[in-house]
Amino acid sequence: MQPLALALLATTSASEEGIVGHAWGGCSDCHKGDVPGSVSVTLAAEKTTLSGGETIPLTLTVSSTETDHIQAGLDVGAQDGRLAPSATLLFRDYEITHQYPHPMTDGSIVFELSWTAPLYAGAFTLSGVGNAVDGQSTATGDTWGRDELVLAVISDCSDADGDRVGDCEGDCDDTDAAIYPGAEDTWYDGIDSDCAGDNDNDADGDGVVVSEDCDDTDSTVGACPGDSAESEDSASPQDTVAPERACRGSAAVLLPLLLLGLRRRQPRHR
Repeated sequence: MQPLALALLATTSASEEGIVGHAWGGCSDCHKGDVPGSVSVTLAAEKTTLSGGETIPLTLTVSSTETDHIQAGLDVGAQDGRLAPSATLLFRDYEITHQYPHPMTDGSIVFELSWTAPLYAGAFTLSGVGNAVDGQSTATGDTWGRDELVLAVISDCSDADGDRVGDCEGDCDDTDAAIYPGAEDTWYDGIDSDCAGDNDNDADGDGVVVSEDCDDTDSTVGACPGDSAESEDSASPQDTVAPERACRGSAAVLLPLLLLGLRRRQPRHR
């Protein structure tokens, strides 16, 4: 088989299973429609205002005016929150796509999925792309459309810095987007970036700060023993002699003196 044919087969297989990463930009790379505007896409929810953490069903409807469009697929992404697929769809890389091309009935199909709102308040945009295809496994003859849905979340929890972690979810500084639970933390910079509540000057967590810790990467090693001896510059000569040498030196001086005293006490023989 020729290399070009192999490449086409690989592309066809991937697109038939569904591709993510196109929910916001569209599907022009894979589906170059001959009749732009022949496909309409509608992303809808039963309500557009919900509470933090609430889950609601969504539908994405793909309709086409072209009679040769017999199958359809989708790719849905959300600015925040969590999408969940129905039984015939896939959740991949935080987006929803199809497992296989779905047959259209009378030029239309309705896909079902759901979205769980984040815990904090805000307005969140969802984007859905739907395509209608002729089933010929070629880029031409297929057309796509896109729709956006904005959902408002009401909550006492806020995310003022936009780091997608609310103050009720453990964000210890909601004014700095670089600080939130799970963020990468740099030791000894004085900032608790991951909101762990630990001492930024005690990396091994042994309760001894780095300036006093012999090894701040090992929690079994604590403070270094203090050096109570004077420095050589300030110490007297006898203070700098090792104790065992000083002891030997004292014994060497005392022993001859002791022997000399004993000899002097011996009586003289006549």
